[in-house]
Amino acid sequence: MILNWIELSTMLITALTAISSIIIAINTLEQNNQMIEDATRPYIMIYKDAISINSPIEYLVIENFGSSAGTISEMKYDKDIFTELIKEKSVDLNLLKYFNNITLAPHQKYMISINTRDVANKTFKIQIKYNSSTNSYTDEFNVNLSQDYSLTFDKQHKTASDKEIFTISSALQELIKRK
Repeated sequence: MILNWIELSTMLITALTAISSIIIAINTLEQNNQMIEDATRPYIMIYKDAISINSPIEYLVIENFGSSAGTISEMKYDKDIFTELIKEKSVDLNLLKYFNNITLAPHQKYMISINTRDVANKTFKIQIKYNSSTNSYTDEFNVNLSQDYSLTFDKQHKTASDKEIFTISSALQELIKRK
């Protein structure tokens, strides 16, 4: 009788050990799948950037920082603020709607020339929905339109007769600044 109880106890312990091992293995596989997904997914972001060659030029940048392609399915934003951002530029007011169904390869970006100086609202909210080959993602960005107003970068200035050299010098200084 005692032998039967020992055998039964051993079988129960073995079964519980096997079940817990299977549960741990399944959890590990799920974590690994999530880590692989995070490492290989697209990360499409929207931000403001500025370059300064002869004078500062501001851009709204849409860029894929991920390691796989992402297809934009929808963008939601305040059309009035976007109109203010591009009012002095020769840009189609419906420009952002053309980004629907555009695929961005890894590290591909689009730059839209903007002017934020006279914009009353200094935050541009934009929501983007995009897909990889297997999953869908939604991100919302609050782009700070005045983020670089206080940043300065001193450049060498030349006389008016050296305009070509000045332009080349400014462009090279901008490249150095970005490295």
